[in-house]
Order: sequence, then C-alpha cells, then structure tokens
Amino acid sequence: MTVAPYAVGALLGSGVAEAAARRFGAVALAAASAGLAVVSLLVSPALPAPAPVLWAVLGAGGFAFGVFTASAFSLVLQRVPADAASSVSGLLPTAQQLGGTVGVAVAGVVYTAGAMGSAMVYEAVVFLLAALATARLGARCPAATERQPPLGVG
Repeated sequence: MTVAPYAVGALLGSGVAEAAARRFGAVALAAASAGLAVVSLLVSPALPAPAPVLWAVLGAGGFAFGVFTASAFSLVLQRVPADAASSVSGLLPTAQQLGGTVGVAVAGVVYTAGAMGSAMVYEAVVFLLAALATARLGARCPAATERQPPLGVG
C-alpha cells in the first residue's frame, strides 16, 4: 500500500502523456525527466516523514514516470517508418521491462547496502542529464517539437 500512489500517479501521467507529447513534443519528455530528478532527491528525506509526505512524493514520481514513458513511446513511434513500426513497438516495451528488472535488482542491492542516499543523488544526476539531452535534441531537431497528429492518424 505504501507505493500505491506511485502506480496511481503513473496511470494518471500516462493518461495525459499523448496529449502532452503532441502539444509540447520533446519538451514534455524533458520536463518529465527533470521531475523524476527532483523526486529522486526527495525520496530519501521523505522515507522517515509522515506517510502523506511520502505518498505525495511517490505520486509525483509516478506521474512523471507515466508522462515520460508514454510520451517517449509516442514520440518515437510517430517518427518510425511504417515498415519498422511493428518491430520498434515490440522493442520499446521489451527494453523498458529489461531496464526495470535490472533497476529493481540494483536498487535492492543499494538499499540493503545502506547507500540509498548516494544512489538517489546519482539517479537524479542521470535524470537531469537525460532532461538536458532531450531538450537539446528537441531544439536541434524541429520535427521533435512540432505538433504531431495522434498515432494512426494522418
């Protein structure tokens, strides 16, 4: 029950992700990544805080994760040639599941080793670098920021 707000946030974030990706392009991805960086820095201090504080942090993290994941899929699939769409649409969730599996295993090792605070700082830096790279690529590639029709239309 403690991490349920993360799942609810992810559900809500993924619900607005396609519209955000269509409207803001790569900026939605950069903002979600920056949000994940902030949440990464707030998790450790929120652990001993009252439950509603932790729930708020986890809910915000889930929302950012939902926006990030779903808008990344939407932005990538909008630019894939039609003959490769089926392969790429299978590869994206496979890569996500592999990354999640490795991430959970590494997080468990880090947590049990007592290095949670350091790991969260490292994670925040990685998310910030991803946000900067996404913003830079979006600025250099006009197609990544222009409004796109919904998937399957146009």
